[in-house]
Amino acid sequence: MLPLLNEGENLDSKSIEGKQHFTEPPLRYSEARLIKAMEEKGIGRPSTYATIIDTLQQRLYVTLEKTGTSKMKFFVPTPQGILTDEQLEQHFSTIINVDYTAEMENELDEIAEGKRDSVLALRTFYDNFIPLVEKADTTMEKIAPELTGDDCPLCGKPLVFRNGRFGRFISCGTYPECKYTAKIPTDKPEVEMTDKICPECGSFLVKRKSRYGRFFYGCSTFPKCKHIENIPYVKKSDQEKAEEA
Repeated sequence: MLPLLNEGENLDSKSIEGKQHFTEPPLRYSEARLIKAMEEKGIGRPSTYATIIDTLQQRLYVTLEKTGTSKMKFFVPTPQGILTDEQLEQHFSTIINVDYTAEMENELDEIAEGKRDSVLALRTFYDNFIPLVEKADTTMEKIAPELTGDDCPLCGKPLVFRNGRFGRFISCGTYPECKYTAKIPTDKPEVEMTDKICPECGSFLVKRKSRYGRFFYGCSTFPKCKHIENIPYVKKSDQEKAEEA
């Protein structure tokens, strides 16, 4: 509590301290903070949030990592993600930005409600998009893919690493002349064991990833038992997202 003060009274300073404070960068996005930001900006819908987050990771734009002393994981951009962001900003800034995306979401809602002509909307987008693609195709700097050090078993040409819709893979450097592809060898198991029990045979369920990049539970005895369970996307409450943020 402040002591009783009179108007015009002089106050004696007990101490003066000098402190230096630097502007801190904004916090990195966790999954909860990213969804909250998309909700506030009108980007995406609850049914698409999980797909957006999966796509960011599958295309190697970001990784989820623990930073500093925090126990939470935050999105950290990869070199591929930074490069993609820079090129999109340079060549497609008129259609890849927060305002345009939010407007497009509203336009799609109106199409679904029958308030807007879908063909006209698609034509308007197409007429704006194609010139940007054609210009980027001629002006965007082409980056040579990374060599694996091995040769293609089909044609003998060097193999390279490429990024696809389902992640990083090995491909022949002469594609599309030679269509050889292969998975990148890894010691990481393709499935993750769980403590869930299969209701059909009593074996343990494992967490698997589908060809479309979505996770699901499947019986560990597959193909003997073909029981599968979808992993639903659970929208967190405002309180849970506030606690994580």
